[in-house]
Amino acid sequence: MDWEEAQNWCNFVLLRPTVMPSGMSIANTEMRPEAPPGRVEGKKSVGRSPWSLANRACHRSDISDGSRTVRIKQFLY
Repeated sequence: MDWEEAQNWCNFVLLRPTVMPSGMSIANTEMRPEAPPGRVEGKKSVGRSPWSLANRACHRSDISDGSRTVRIKQFLY
């Protein structure tokens, strides 16, 4: 999903990086639509899931140069 389409799923202003450290680029982006409050029925989880369907809308992007990665998660509290 491109950034413009992802913005339609977000209940917040989605910020897109335009300047990055030398050699780094956007390696991956993901959009998780907002889920109803609570946990997904029938889904068993141990501990807190860092990326599940049981949370608010979130856009996640990874910026990498192959040897190091920065993950940016954007969501509305």
